[in-house]
Amino acid sequence: MAEQLATRTLALRKPLDQAAELALREPTAGELEAAAVTPNAIESNIILLAAVTGIDEAALRGLSARDFQEASAWLGQFTRMKARPALPAEDTTDLELVVPVTFQGGSYAKLSLAEPTAGQLEAATNTANSVTSNVILISKVAKVPLLMARELSARDFRAASEWLAGFTAGGPETGETSSQA
Repeated sequence: MAEQLATRTLALRKPLDQAAELALREPTAGELEAAAVTPNAIESNIILLAAVTGIDEAALRGLSARDFQEASAWLGQFTRMKARPALPAEDTTDLELVVPVTFQGGSYAKLSLAEPTAGQLEAATNTANSVTSNVILISKVAKVPLLMARELSARDFRAASEWLAGFTAGGPETGETSSQA
């Protein structure tokens, strides 16, 4: 059964002028990508909080440190990836989406992923940050529009990114050989 984007209401210890609570929701891949434009983690979280709550960034800068940390920690559950994924056993997989995507009149309930080519990896790595790289790689490998890939829920984005990372981060180190001959 398909799920909706995850949500949480956070009652603020120190209310903002605009709100006494934050209505948080799971970010999309596009929102994660937009927040990754800055290397500053605090600023990145403020951008992401603005996207998922609809509260402007200036107002969110007034959050107490504890409220900011709690909201950031909740959002962080959707972005943490495994440190070093294992090389996938198969060279293709169908990823059933936790949150199906409706895009330009079509509905996507799964992504068909395959081992990326060197050209796909090259195209995806010529970007400003790893989130953008993963969005591009998912789009190319799954053969879906880039704008559709940006609509993936954070959970689905993370699952696809982790599976694809197995072909790059989880492969043999330079000088090693694969056990598969």
